[in-house]
Amino acid sequence: MSAIFAALLLVLVLLAVAPLVAYLPIAVVAGILFLVAWNLIDFRRVRKILSTSRGESAVLAVTFFATLLLDLEFAIFVGVLVSLVSSSTAPRIRS
Repeated sequence: MSAIFAALLLVLVLLAVAPLVAYLPIAVVAGILFLVAWNLIDFRRVRKILSTSRGESAVLAVTFFATLLLDLEFAIFVGVLVSLVSSSTAPRIRS
């Protein structure tokens, strides 16, 4: 029930604030988008991957540069393919 109330309250706030967003300069909107994107990156996890595993670091680097150079869908596809082909990411099963 609380989730429904929160969703309705969010819709009301968005409807009240949406007309004011039209007055924001494009640079402010771009700054907000950059801030949100920056906070999505888990730098501790990236540092841990880079320091522990060369294979995972290669997958990370290939996916990152593919994202910069290709469309997002193809970049994710390339990252998944590199991860599947990489032997270092295969789980080791011990009996």
